[in-house]
Amino acid sequence: MPQRNVMQPSPDPVYILRGSSSPVTSLHFLPILTNTLLSGNQDGKVYVWDLKTRRIQQKINAHLDSVLQVEASPVADSLLTHGRDGYARIWRTGEAAFTCTDQIQVSSKGFCAAKMLPQTGKSYLIVLPGESSSVTVYDSSTKQLVRELVPPSTKLGMCMCMQPVLDSTGSAWGLLVGYESGSLLLWDVVSGKLLSELMLHSDAVMCFKYSSSANRGFSGSVDNQLLEWTISAENENKMSLIDKTVVTNQGFNDIVIRCDNKIVATAGWDSNVRVFSTKKLRPIALLSFHRGSVKALSFSCDGLLAAGSEDRLISVWDVYRS
Repeated sequence: MPQRNVMQPSPDPVYILRGSSSPVTSLHFLPILTNTLLSGNQDGKVYVWDLKTRRIQQKINAHLDSVLQVEASPVADSLLTHGRDGYARIWRTGEAAFTCTDQIQVSSKGFCAAKMLPQTGKSYLIVLPGESSSVTVYDSSTKQLVRELVPPSTKLGMCMCMQPVLDSTGSAWGLLVGYESGSLLLWDVVSGKLLSELMLHSDAVMCFKYSSSANRGFSGSVDNQLLEWTISAENENKMSLIDKTVVTNQGFNDIVIRCDNKIVATAGWDSNVRVFSTKKLRPIALLSFHRGSVKALSFSCDGLLAAGSEDRLISVWDVYRS
């Protein structure tokens, strides 16, 4: 497939956040605190950034190894972190500091980040990578194991990335899991039943993002192809590939979809952030600033895009924002 040329020259970031002690590995705009960005670092620290002052508001010694995930929970004033030290931790926000209230030991110390699955009511589920290709599901209230999702095939390899599938009320009924083999599996988290499987990539699924409201997913691997796919509710939740585009350089670290589902952005091994229109998967901007691989991305509720890199910097962009 011929490469689709980027139409716009690279703009400049609106500002740069400096002061991270190590490469940035995870980013998350915190909806419960206005103008707040969380960043997880390779040295296990989580930073709370005040975007008004553009300074670090708080430093959390969250883990003894690289932070794989920092994410706000469905419950107010709470967040989840997951580190390669083998722990997922729940933190409660206070007036002065974040306090760790619970933790769950993770059997796998790979690169797959934990995820939270909102449920009806105040509770939520926590999904963690298990041994081999399995996924473990925990109740957030009791911290007890609810079920284990074990695929029938032993050739999938390790879990690489996960994301919940939401219904119209915002509750998670499904879980998508990308594997080392390049396959994507869709699970029913209530029954534990495997619903469908799609072979996406010839190598590991390095990252993907799925929008439940738009029923569109995007995934990347170690090659230079960005794939688009969907789930058919009318056809027994069968997943199918619908489009793909080719970029200049190989390797994807992260993918995010803006909340209006009009734009998808990718974090590249080549230190660039690429922005695409989701309507036709057309490249519309190449964001070039960082000197190291871009490891993490996050969109704010009002459309700002943050990018964290191996160069220890976080760039914040205002690109095609309404």
